[in-house]
Amino acid sequence: MKKIPLSEKFKIGLVKTAKDFIQLSYYLLWILFDPRKFTIIKKDKIKNILVICGGAIGDIYNVIGVINSVVAKYKVNVYVLTYEKNKDFIKNNKIKYANLKESKEMIDAKKIDAAVLIDPARERKIFDGELFLKLLKVPYVVSSDSIKLHPHKFMRQRFPIFATRKIYPIRANGPKTFVNLFNILSLKIDKPSFYFTKEGENFSKTFMKKNNISKKNNLVIVHPGAGKITKALKEGKPPAHLWPEERWAKLIDKILKDKETKIVITGVNSEEIITKKIYNMIGDKKRVVYAVGKIPDIESLASLVKRADATVTPDTSMAHISSHVETPAVILYSSASPGRVGPVSTKNLNIYHKDKAHDCRKYACKYCYEIHMKSISVNEIYSALKKIMH
Repeated sequence: MKKIPLSEKFKIGLVKTAKDFIQLSYYLLWILFDPRKFTIIKKDKIKNILVICGGAIGDIYNVIGVINSVVAKYKVNVYVLTYEKNKDFIKNNKIKYANLKESKEMIDAKKIDAAVLIDPARERKIFDGELFLKLLKVPYVVSSDSIKLHPHKFMRQRFPIFATRKIYPIRANGPKTFVNLFNILSLKIDKPSFYFTKEGENFSKTFMKKNNISKKNNLVIVHPGAGKITKALKEGKPPAHLWPEERWAKLIDKILKDKETKIVITGVNSEEIITKKIYNMIGDKKRVVYAVGKIPDIESLASLVKRADATVTPDTSMAHISSHVETPAVILYSSASPGRVGPVSTKNLNIYHKDKAHDCRKYACKYCYEIHMKSISVNEIYSALKKIMH
């Protein structure tokens, strides 16, 4: 398979055009009929902010990263309404988790000055009809909305027409959109940041010492897996974001030709379906630390990444963590372009072959894997890595 069929390209183009048309229609409806757009936002009136966000884990990392930057710069209290499973990602004591009931009570008590809505249309469990109406009581509401064309999901979408400001075009870049939502509240920040914990810092220092990694070493973190890759593999489907395992191994062998370089392979336990294959194919393992499933939490991982010279990763949470801690990354993209989902960073090098890309935004796709991911060579990644490290 060398080319994506024209029929497939046409289908993807048609879906994109339909989404763009619907998004534009909703935005124009807001422009024409919503009187709240004339509200002047006064930054000094904003003390308590409610952020509503469900989304994938990567979305939560980015949203929390943006809020970290906001609370570091401004004297505001931020409450995050998200799924209960996501509350453990909130480590910064200036950010509070709020469930749906608590959020409604704060709005009724007029304790919320501004609400930031991140794709509320797709999050019916944390954004119900009652909350939709209660938001009319909030002085400032800013929103980004995405479109789902699946018939069932499309019918369940609820678009908050009554918003003070809306982002358009919608989710042109996920992290950048999150930054812009706060910027239009006059809470100006440039990029997300990470909140480091003492436990995470202690872990990374101990890890470095235990594995004899010193400042004289060039430390490269290689993160081959992703939840969307393992999901596709377990379902017996072609993983859109997988770079072939043998190429990861060849890349590591090539990096290790520099005698001062050490490599740490990271990932969660479920990703060993990929990482064990890679590790077993590496020639000389003396300067390779296999840390898959051995790093206790995101904060410990971030503290370790902060001490690295570079990371190599597919488009997954690691790409955003690396950018949040300002470690340059070589990022392999697949079913979505860097402009849509890439981190906010000037230090990264993005690997994306536009002429080979399918842009289907799916986790499983034979065209993304067979045509795009297999078009990326070991030499291309190695050259990119050398460039960001020197």
